[in-house]
Amino acid sequence: MKKNEFNSEVNYQMAMHYAQRLLKEGVITANEMKKFERETQDRYRPVYGKIFLSLA
Repeated sequence: MKKNEFNSEVNYQMAMHYAQRLLKEGVITANEMKKFERETQDRYRPVYGKIFLSLA
C-alpha cells in the first residue's frame, strides 16, 4: 500500500467512525449517513474501507 493510499484509508476510517457515532447518538439520520458514506467514499477512495465498514 502506498503512503497516499494509507492516508486516504485512515482519513476515510476516521470520518466514518465519527459519522457512526453521530448516527448512534441521533445527531444525523440513516439517510444522511448513507449520503455521507457515498460522498466520503468518492472523496477518499478507500482500498479496504468498504470491507471494514460492512463488518462493523
